Order: sequence, then structure tokens, then C-alpha cells
Amino acid sequence: MGKELTYVETEGGPFILLPLELKKAWKGSGDDAGEDDDDEDEGEDEADESDYERAEEFLTTVGVLEVGKGEALILGEVEVTAFQPTPDGGVFIQRVFGDDPAQVQAAVDKAVSSGKWKVTKHTLDVGKGKLALFDSAFAYDEADEDEILEITLAPGSYTIETSRVKEGDVEAGLVRLRRDA
Repeated sequence: MGKELTYVETEGGPFILLPLELKKAWKGSGDDAGEDDDDEDEGEDEADESDYERAEEFLTTVGVLEVGKGEALILGEVEVTAFQPTPDGGVFIQRVFGDDPAQVQAAVDKAVSSGKWKVTKHTLDVGKGKLALFDSAFAYDEADEDEILEITLAPGSYTIETSRVKEGDVEAGLVRLRRDA
């Protein structure tokens, strides 16, 4: 059996995978956006949208958002999530059911080797390769330390693929990052 997975959770919104060099650019639900809620404001302007509101566009799915001078991956499933490195990137495991670590690992390993992945329209440039996964409602510096999963990938661009595993007592959404050649 491989290394035990470390899971993180959100308060109910999507996760963000953010290159650490962009951490000051992500404001989460932010104190800046939407503070001028005067009754005189007739309509909402997209510029007033918080980063978190932009991330919510991807609830139940995956997507890539521009953040500062780079981009971040949004994982819209709000299930507890872990990361398993692979030789060409890694897999995010968004566990719906399954408390036995060995059963979860076996189901994920089977899914990873099955080749049954759906390629999304998204790619992600991971910047320098040091990333953090956390609740998109928070700015990086405001997120609880035990709810941040730090990840290292080789710098470059990654194709984003998805899959779903349902095996025995295990159900999980999987999001795989595969390094582009």
C-alpha cells in the first residue's frame, strides 16, 4: 500500500489550486469586492465580483481562472479532497464515500490505470510548480493552515482530465493533471 493520503475540506465552496507565486493576487470572498453596497448601485458589475464568486462559476465541475499574472484550477466538487502524485503529474481525489483508506487507494489505483478519463477543454500552467489547494472562499493567508494542501509539480502546462470511480463502498470524483510534452 502507498503513502496514506492527506485530505482537506472546504466550508462548502469550491477548492482552488493556486500557484504560490500568485497567493497575494487571490482575495477569496475578499474584503475589497462588494464593500460599496450602496443602495444607489443599480446593477452588479463584473469588476465588483469577488474571486470566490468567480470560482463559484465552476461548482460541480472543474475550470481554470486567470489570477494575477497566471492561472489557477478550480475544483468545483466540495468533497474532502486529497492529492496523489503520479509520474506525469497527479490526481485529486474528491471522496464522496469510502472511509477505508485501503479501499479508496485500491479504487483510485484501478481508475488511474484504466484509461477511462474525459479530457476537459482546460489546461493549467502551474507556474514555478509550488502550489496550494484550499477553500476558494479564503485568501491564502486567511485559510486555516490544516486546510491547505501544498503540492509540488514540475513547472509547465498540464492537461486536465476527469473520471468518476464507484467501486464497492467507494465513490470519488477524480481530477488528473497530466504534464504536456
